[in-house]
Amino acid sequence: MQYTPDPTLLESANYIPAARLAESLGSESVGLSESVFFPHDTSSAYPYNDDGSRTHLEDKPFLDVFPVIQRWVRATRRRNGCQHERNPT
Repeated sequence: MQYTPDPTLLESANYIPAARLAESLGSESVGLSESVFFPHDTSSAYPYNDDGSRTHLEDKPFLDVFPVIQRWVRATRRRNGCQHERNPT
């Protein structure tokens, strides 16, 4: 089973080390979350924590993904291309 790490919730200074670590461990890809916006209030609970809150996003910068991808390409050895997938919102 292949796991795609997504360092989005790390401090941005750790994006490059995370991509290098993933590559050194044999990962073939690294994910990066992006969206036009992240709503503050929603009608549904966030499913991945105990209280359903989305407060873990409040202090995180969401960088433009394409410059980050360019930096990853320069920082890593393998070039598998870029696939941009958008999940419906």
